[in-house]
Amino acid sequence: TYPNGGETLAAGSSEVIRWSERFVSLVKLEYSTDNGAGWNLIADNLPATPNSYSWTVPKVSTSQARIRITDVVNGQPADTSDGAFSIIINPDVVDGWNLVSLPFRVPDPRRTVVFPTAVSEAFAFDAGYVKRDTLLHGAGYWLKFNSAQYLPLSGDSIVTDTVDVKAGWNLIGSVSKNLLVSTITEIPNGIVTSQYFGYQVGYFMTDTIQPKHAYWVKVNANGKLVLSSSPTSNTNKEVAGDPLSLLNSLTIKDHVGRSQTLYFENDRNDLLLINRYEMPPPVPEVGFDARFATGRMVEILADHHEGVSVRVSSTAYPLTITWKAQSSPLQKAILTIDKHPFPLIGSGETQIENPNPQIRLVQQDYTDGQMPSTFTLFQNFPNPFNPTTKITYGLPERSKVVLKIYDVVGQELATLVDEVQDAGLKSITWEPAREPSGIYFYKLTAGRFTDTKKMLLIR
Repeated sequence: TYPNGGETLAAGSSEVIRWSERFVSLVKLEYSTDNGAGWNLIADNLPATPNSYSWTVPKVSTSQARIRITDVVNGQPADTSDGAFSIIINPDVVDGWNLVSLPFRVPDPRRTVVFPTAVSEAFAFDAGYVKRDTLLHGAGYWLKFNSAQYLPLSGDSIVTDTVDVKAGWNLIGSVSKNLLVSTITEIPNGIVTSQYFGYQVGYFMTDTIQPKHAYWVKVNANGKLVLSSSPTSNTNKEVAGDPLSLLNSLTIKDHVGRSQTLYFENDRNDLLLINRYEMPPPVPEVGFDARFATGRMVEILADHHEGVSVRVSSTAYPLTITWKAQSSPLQKAILTIDKHPFPLIGSGETQIENPNPQIRLVQQDYTDGQMPSTFTLFQNFPNPFNPTTKITYGLPERSKVVLKIYDVVGQELATLVDEVQDAGLKSITWEPAREPSGIYFYKLTAGRFTDTKKMLLIR
């Protein structure tokens, strides 16, 4: 059974519950935060044969957590944790590889002194991974830990730090307080060519540098980055909306909960600068990694007539791939796994049992003149947009159609359509006049059908 007692899990993380089957057909999963005095449902009527279930750890703090697996047929416990395990909120590091740094000046910066619970050497990056016994502030390091935990670091605060960077990828550290990446000074100006990436069971983009953590950034020339957490450095700075939250996504997760989300768009979007989404180097040892064959986190399918491959490496199978795909009026995305096609419409998932799968994402056009079979509101394109975007919808029959635009507080801004229309595929362009950058919603009502989607305007 896992977790079986003694483990420390991070609240909000994804963990895989495992159990012994013991001739059971259907199971109910529950967790307790008070050593079994009370139980909370995780999932019911699950097939027992996979012997595992991906669980999002609840956001509670406890040292008395347990898991119970019950036989649905006879109501008797089939398996349970032998002892209590802990759940902690917002740990500094999680089980596995982490990116860490020194946000303080410490008297003894040796890795074994500063991070005594680490179970690996410290790896810095200088055109390749190099082991370091003594750690420097301003630099970032890979370290491996065997459980989620807090790092009790202390020393003299670092308010401002100037970090030397070389052309290519750099692993930088942090200062003693949070700072926005938009406040980092580049010397010379404009040398940063990537997003800032953090890591926690997979790469993610960040707009904030947090103490104790480390981050990847790519530059096009040797130079310096000035990190300052002084009060004036973080004032009057706006964080841009995340355009990736509105794209189609694939999330690939291995059997121990490590995951990576990739994004794709069917058509070209001039506001989506995909070269800035090149991903950093993988972790120092062979483990989990997922990215497009181009090395990026984001791809435009229209740029790849033969499709684009997804490269995945993992030591823990099976893999689970989940997707969230907006329907398009002209194209649909097809995920092929070892030549088996999966149309990406709405949300769904599939599992990969065999190592070294051949995964490919391709775009397929709909047949010209195809009549919509259902009422459909498509995602606007381009999205994000400036200055105009097109909204497309499908009508399987003649209907009274109303299409309106709203802001984030629900105030109506515009009525684009208010009339009876014949069946077919319809499109209309919205050109906001005075609306500022931000998220907006468009709502379609056609007969009894209603749907609402969001879009992002970037001025």
